[in-house]
Amino acid sequence: MLARKDIALQKIRSLVDQSQVGDRLPSEDQLAAVCDVSRPTVRAALITLETEGRVLRRQGLGTYVAQPPHIFHPPIDALWSVFDIVSRSGFRPSISDVTITDEVMHQKANRTLQLPSDARVTEISRTVMADEQPGVYLQDYIAPTGSAHQFQSFDGETLAQFLWDQCHIRLSYALSNISVMGASHDISHALSVPLGAPILFIEQTAYTEQHDPVVYSLGFYREGLITYTVTRHTDTSSKRRYDR
Repeated sequence: MLARKDIALQKIRSLVDQSQVGDRLPSEDQLAAVCDVSRPTVRAALITLETEGRVLRRQGLGTYVAQPPHIFHPPIDALWSVFDIVSRSGFRPSISDVTITDEVMHQKANRTLQLPSDARVTEISRTVMADEQPGVYLQDYIAPTGSAHQFQSFDGETLAQFLWDQCHIRLSYALSNISVMGASHDISHALSVPLGAPILFIEQTAYTEQHDPVVYSLGFYREGLITYTVTRHTDTSSKRRYDR
């Protein structure tokens, strides 16, 4: 049996689906009567719909049908650039605040890229914008590939393509660690989010076909921008049977 909030959510979502963007929904009291629930229950359902991006609530004015959010669920095992993922998600991507620093010493990057502790790497940081709003902040550390200044012409969009075009290095796969963290001062500034706001954090190392690590990356994703999809399978080697 559905909980009363779920019943209200189901009915209001159906109403939203039948409405046009910009239409004003009935008042909370009217929705409570239609759904046969209390006003607090309606308010909880509207908060859920607002979180989903389906409605826009304006203090003193009412609740309006919002533009349906862009939905794109890239598989987590696909090695696509963040720029392409933002584009495929239906947003207009752009790059902001590109900073390229040659000959940087970074202990974690050196260890990950299997370089001597005193080796110098190239650091590229930039913000990927989605419809002119900060979406993802990226920091890439690149192993020496030749000229220390060859990345100065990089426009910030697709690093893998640039490595192939300019350095003849083809990235084959990457190993990623995914977690959630609170935005630090620098990240909150880069993504325009409150200090401590939840951020999807992806730490990644990209390799060539010869299994040589080339790029160590840190990606900080603003909440709600991209949802990755993971396909999980049952363990067929397990002795436990599920068909009994």
